Amino acid sequence: MCPQFLRSRDCGQVDVAVLLKRRTEHYLKVVEAKSSVSCGTRQIRRLLDSVDFLAKILNVPGGLEQLRREDYLPKPRQVLKLKE
Repeated sequence: MCPQFLRSRDCGQVDVAVLLKRRTEHYLKVVEAKSSVSCGTRQIRRLLDSVDFLAKILNVPGGLEQLRREDYLPKPRQVLKLKE
């Protein structure tokens, strides 16, 4: 979805949106990718508005997840361990 379309409705810009299927139901997962600090209160509110808006259009439940670079990249001299 176009960022201008969401912003014109006072919603936040979506980094990644995935439609998942759990058993027989579909679920919208919106992911906010951050390179440093976590989201501020206003940004979280706008992103939750985006989740609600997109979930209504798709007629599915939805949720927001935040991924930070520190959670997935190795520290200096450390080996990246992949989750199985």
